[in-house]
Amino acid sequence: MKKALSPILILAFWLASWLQAAPAQQPELYAVKIHADWCVVCKRIEPAFQEAQAELQGQPVQFLRFDLTNDETKTASATKARELGLTEVFEGQHKTGIIVLYDPAQKKIVEILKVNRSGHQMAEAIRQKLS
Repeated sequence: MKKALSPILILAFWLASWLQAAPAQQPELYAVKIHADWCVVCKRIEPAFQEAQAELQGQPVQFLRFDLTNDETKTASATKARELGLTEVFEGQHKTGIIVLYDPAQKKIVEILKVNRSGHQMAEAIRQKLS
């Protein structure tokens, strides 16, 4: 029994280490919601943001939230921004309740979406930036 499990265990460990070592594919676009719990517009834009995210599942876009609610969430968001190379997005936005579309290949903000769009309209705007 032990001999039969050994090749399976070796394969499992190899596969797990390969998956960890494989580089994560960078998305073609980031859709970053600038959020704060106290922001009324943030609450209004959330359903559309979630709808766009669901509509674009499987597409090369990564949806994120940078939370400016308090010092703790700001620090966590700043750390995430640095890790992803999105410091410009985090530091450049002083308003909440918006969705920032950032193209990592061009290293620039390509559009800012506001609360006046439905989830489908947001998804369409994101699709246009992907093509």
